[in-house]
Amino acid sequence: NAALLAATSEDAFVEYILDGQPEPPPYFGRMKVQNRQGPAVLGARPTPKKVRDGKLSELCGATGVAVLDTRPWDDYRAAHLPGALHAPLNTRFNTVAGCYVPDGMPVYLLIEEDRVDEAVADLIHVGLDHIAGFATPEMFQHYTGAGAQVSRVEQVDGAGFDPSEHADAFLLDVRRAAELETQGAIPGAYNIAHTRLLERIEEVPNDRRVIVYCRTGPRSGYASGLLDRFGYDVVNIGGGIVAWNGGKAGEPADQR
Repeated sequence: NAALLAATSEDAFVEYILDGQPEPPPYFGRMKVQNRQGPAVLGARPTPKKVRDGKLSELCGATGVAVLDTRPWDDYRAAHLPGALHAPLNTRFNTVAGCYVPDGMPVYLLIEEDRVDEAVADLIHVGLDHIAGFATPEMFQHYTGAGAQVSRVEQVDGAGFDPSEHADAFLLDVRRAAELETQGAIPGAYNIAHTRLLERIEEVPNDRRVIVYCRTGPRSGYASGLLDRFGYDVVNIGGGIVAWNGGKAGEPADQR
């Protein structure tokens, strides 16, 4: 065990353990408190109901609730409910939800009905117990077909991105800080790990277009959704720094 071999002293052990660690998501603090003191008694697992017709219009742009849109990125960026977050139901779902949804905020899901229980279990695991209801992608299609208001996120191809052509924009790198040392960065970029973006969002100017990238695209998609929720004029770089750098940059697949 390399950690034990590094434990020549308490300070050496702590330094070894913390070296290269990713920025901890904000919900880790909540989990530590619950692990130490015990969580609130949940009782039966929440069983959210399908929302009634017309509820999507009420949720449009609502700030007191979180709408987690689990559809694929291309569907989300083409049209989504104003204020909805991009949170596809994959291995990163509970991380995105845990980082972007404040404690106690009611959650609505845009999700296939047969995956609701899976999403509820993931949300409970990060302490998000107030799942108020869900709508299906088909319901959203019906909503958009009636000419209702939607939001969109612009995307540009990383392979053709030239930062000198966007001098007036704010370039945001949402990778972990340690990645910049091994993979480099696009010149002029400001770094905030996507998991810490909600608590540091005031560092992002809201009077300029914000162009976001990560390594290959997924994390910048999550971040773009959060910025869109807060009213930013946001553009995602498709393919991330790998596309911009001609397919170069090494990182484990689970950190994409």
